[in-house]
Amino acid sequence: MDESSGKVVDFSLVQVTEVSSSNAMEYEGCKRSLKKLIKHKIPVRCLTTDRHVTITARMKSDFPKIKHQYDVWHLSKSVTKKLTKNKAKKKCNEDLLPWIQSVSNHLWWSVSTCDEDVSVVKEKWLSIIHHVSNKHSWRGCKHFKKCVHHRLSRREKKQVPWLKAGSPELVALEEVVNNKRLLKDMEKLTEFRHTGELEVFHSLMLKYLPKRKHFSYRCMVARTQLAALDHNHNCNRVQAVVNVAIQG
Repeated sequence: MDESSGKVVDFSLVQVTEVSSSNAMEYEGCKRSLKKLIKHKIPVRCLTTDRHVTITARMKSDFPKIKHQYDVWHLSKSVTKKLTKNKAKKKCNEDLLPWIQSVSNHLWWSVSTCDEDVSVVKEKWLSIIHHVSNKHSWRGCKHFKKCVHHRLSRREKKQVPWLKAGSPELVALEEVVNNKRLLKDMEKLTEFRHTGELEVFHSLMLKYLPKRKHFSYRCMVARTQLAALDHNHNCNRVQAVVNVAIQG
């Protein structure tokens, strides 16, 4: 799918018997579509995907000239899941609960305001540890040294459930925020890409390819083509406005 137009430009249908495992199907389809676009001299500057390990590794070797970015929504979802999944630390989770949405929002904000600078996005992301412990300026950073929100009054500070330094809930948050893989993956978030429009297309495909019905290979190709044509025809339509008469 082309990001600027929101239109489907190509698709590849891969059967599990064509690859070594079901896990390899996603990259195989991705590779086929990229090769077709390159063959037809359609420039591809950047590819946005989820955090698929195989795609990440193979993009470096097979398509080194194409920049690879991650969908920020998938990373945000992963962070939220890690903050809520540990049932053994129920009390800790309860204390973290008021902050989970804020942490997710902070990730989106950090990525959207980094100006494609890896150092900036990491420093902004890590600053959440200071903020949740009621510390709004700090040392040791090059680009981001204080919170950008307004100065909080005493009343506002009393209304916020700050996390105490050294508390189990703050330690749990630090483990997630400072995760090495997460920080490494943030290097692929600098262009603030997301695949929301592609998810819309996947939902539309269920109209033509319901999961509970079996179709032959040729039928699946034809139905996917119909879904793509349907999506491309309607993706730039203006939302309908209903005029309601006001009785006075």
